[in-house]
Amino acid sequence: MPLSTRFARIAAASRDALGLDPYDEQIIAGRALYDGKLVQMQTGEGKTLAAVFAVATIAAERGGVHVLTANDYLARRDAEWMGPLYKALGLSVGFITQDSDDHERRDAYRRDVTYLTAKQAGFDYLRDELQYDPRAILQAGLEVAIVDEADFVLIDEARIPLVLASEQPDAGPDPVVADQIARRLERDEHYTVDRAGRRCGLTLAGWREVDRSLGIDPSDEEMTRLGRASVHVALHAHHLLARGVDYIVSDGRIRLIDETTGRIAERRRWPHGIQRALEAKEDFAPRIEGRVRGTITIRDFVQLYPRRSGMTATAVAAAAEFNREYGLATVVIPTHAPDRTEHLPDRVFGSHDSKVQAVVYEVRRLHEIGRPVLIGTRTVNQSNELALLLERSGVACQVLNATQDRREAELVARAGLRGAVTVATNMAGRGTDIRLGGEASHDEIAALGGLFVIGTDR
Repeated sequence: MPLSTRFARIAAASRDALGLDPYDEQIIAGRALYDGKLVQMQTGEGKTLAAVFAVATIAAERGGVHVLTANDYLARRDAEWMGPLYKALGLSVGFITQDSDDHERRDAYRRDVTYLTAKQAGFDYLRDELQYDPRAILQAGLEVAIVDEADFVLIDEARIPLVLASEQPDAGPDPVVADQIARRLERDEHYTVDRAGRRCGLTLAGWREVDRSLGIDPSDEEMTRLGRASVHVALHAHHLLARGVDYIVSDGRIRLIDETTGRIAERRRWPHGIQRALEAKEDFAPRIEGRVRGTITIRDFVQLYPRRSGMTATAVAAAAEFNREYGLATVVIPTHAPDRTEHLPDRVFGSHDSKVQAVVYEVRRLHEIGRPVLIGTRTVNQSNELALLLERSGVACQVLNATQDRREAELVARAGLRGAVTVATNMAGRGTDIRLGGEASHDEIAALGGLFVIGTDR
């Protein structure tokens, strides 16, 4: 069957099953994805539906298409949203999240189309590599990957190692003891801290104090090394890792924050004893360290798929890297309607306080006329600080950061309502539509200039 005929069938099924009439630009994007290209489509242009043209066509030809998304929310949403369309085309679809058990994962992998994050797929691949019983294998194979939010998955997180570990007996001093020693040491006399270089180190006097405090015989080289290393990582936890910037404490445990996304980094721990030192710092019982049983980066994992393509709203800036690392040529899809975004010049301030006060002033001005504002910050602490200043100035706002990640879609979707002020880390907005004024007052908000976005950090 000619490709044009297949695409026509998908378009007709979309109208019948979803009530969505695909634009020509979405069909063009689907063809580029089918041809193995990296597609740039602007935000709001309908990448989710565009992808189905390629996904459904490839799945009908060979099955086993993995749609790799940026987070669990998008995996579930897109599979359920597009589900009726796949069913109308005679294809099965499933999704996997971090809460899926082995039975659910195995079932989803055997569907024609599977939506999941690259991390979930990567960890399942590592687990399968360690299996001896074929019946325990989860994945049915790696054949085709279509990557949503490709800049995030293939660039931002590309070199993050996925590490599969098992528990092993601890070596060296108790992290709680090391933490107590670290608290007693004097800065500059016993240790130094270089925040800019993200380094801290024991001085000669510090080495001697650690040996004395642990009762280590200097002739025992192994225990001397382990003892000093345990106090060193305790100092790292105290002076180079900050709550609200590098991690949060919630649900009775320490949860890392991904520095590139501001999102909780599920199932990730700092290596080399730092995680246990952090647990001691925060008065948690340190957990047993893991022995690495398998590891792979997102970049190397995605390259295991013989056939791959991707889509994002920001591909051109990284086009050379997409081509060099993944062999993906970038195709820019025109917008369905003219782009009316207005890009204002940067404003530079001499201090953090003057910048923050300028942001508060600008938000108050916009809020008074009812124009919705979305403010991007770099860390959880920065978002909380700005939200507090706005509240004190009389501007009510919603905060979206790693501590509210479960409400992400709800908060982002409401950011376009009249008078809405949303303060967020750069986790916000992945795949969630912001509708101006909701369903009722779109024209009113558009007349005010639409959503005003302020990025507080380059």
